[in-house]
Amino acid sequence: MIGVLVAALLTTAPASAQTKVTTEWLKTLVWTNDNPAGDAFTGSREHQTTVVNAIVADASLVSPMLLFFAAQTAYSLNRLEDAALLFYGAQLRASFDFSRFDIPNTPDTGHTARYLSFLRKTIGANVNSAIMLQPKRFAAAIERLERWNVVPSPQAFYPEFANANGFKTPAEKWPSMAATLKGRFMLEFGRKQARLLQDAQYFEAFKIVQAMNLGQVTDTPANRDRFQKANEEMVAAEKRLFPAK
Repeated sequence: MIGVLVAALLTTAPASAQTKVTTEWLKTLVWTNDNPAGDAFTGSREHQTTVVNAIVADASLVSPMLLFFAAQTAYSLNRLEDAALLFYGAQLRASFDFSRFDIPNTPDTGHTARYLSFLRKTIGANVNSAIMLQPKRFAAAIERLERWNVVPSPQAFYPEFANANGFKTPAEKWPSMAATLKGRFMLEFGRKQARLLQDAQYFEAFKIVQAMNLGQVTDTPANRDRFQKANEEMVAAEKRLFPAK
């Protein structure tokens, strides 16, 4: 994995009061490798808290891979809203980066795409299932994401894109490209899901469906019937809240 290649060259950052994100500071961070639950930053709880605080405050120098690590670290610290912000931000920045870098952009053609897909799936299994059971915190994370800048600084630290062949999209197009990506994400998922989860009928049905999908309830004929009915109730609620035009 990319973390193996890069982290082996890095030294462990001291657990200090460091809160300002710089490229040199990012280069000192160390993370896990091939964790089935999703890789994260290592160190003491105090150090992990410092890292999450810093990246939440300023993600302008942070690549998608490191944002995913920060999301998983925040999740382990029980900072669910921050974890959601960082996780969705990582997805947006990854989509943006694959649109501008000249690098293979599908898991079957590129190592970077494969690793970021792994992080999205593993960390998403934790963060999505937890944040969506808390509609108000989900809505708060989405509201914060609305103000989050997808376009990173030109000096951002991008270890996972080191082998890219430059850029295929000129820099003057980056702001509009990022705005389009975020707008689509918010329309199709962020704002829509926030509204759905705050609807009582949808949310009660959603909890049943998620519990069944995660294997948290016994697979019995009665529960399968509840699962089917809950799916139908979710569809009905979505049609009611978002009628076809």
